Amino acid sequence: MDLGNGRVALCLGDVSGKGVPAALYMSRALNELRHQVTSGDSPGEILTELNNHVSRGETSGMFLTLFFMIIDSHTKKIYFTNGGHDPMVYYHAKNNKAELISSAGGLPIGIMEDQTYETGEIEFGAGDVMLLTSDGIKEQKSPRGEQYGSERLQQILERCAKEEDAGKMIDAVMADVLGFASGRPPHDDRTLVCVKILGS
Repeated sequence: MDLGNGRVALCLGDVSGKGVPAALYMSRALNELRHQVTSGDSPGEILTELNNHVSRGETSGMFLTLFFMIIDSHTKKIYFTNGGHDPMVYYHAKNNKAELISSAGGLPIGIMEDQTYETGEIEFGAGDVMLLTSDGIKEQKSPRGEQYGSERLQQILERCAKEEDAGKMIDAVMADVLGFASGRPPHDDRTLVCVKILGS
């Protein structure tokens, strides 16, 4: 979502449950998130308000994990928070290293009212990469029952991030996951969001 003034909001979420009820729950949460994003608040404040709105009167037992960030081209920083979602994989071009960003955030959205979500920040540079995944990526199992895991994601970014654009990195990750699975079907959806900083 383009927020203007060189700021872009981006998120990836996953609802507990399946089918129409889960789709309706996600739609409601996204509508409220779009409303909150226009407030100009920090990601942590936005998720705090979103959680209160979604939790209020909720009796379905469903909840939402959500990683939310704002990329600001003026400050050269990424402001982020995490509502119980898988950590972001962040690739630093200057030293060719990828790390898991698990700081800042809180519980999944919709579990309990009056939770406070913190905001973290990262200063970015040209060539840096942000990778968000659904849990179906890291939890994909091989025929021997081993999970794909986070370390393999970090390794593949370190191998291809310098040369490839975001679309080709997604292709490379999916090819690696499918090769690891060796025909074993996924137990959950496999979603990837990749952003590469082209200039700073």
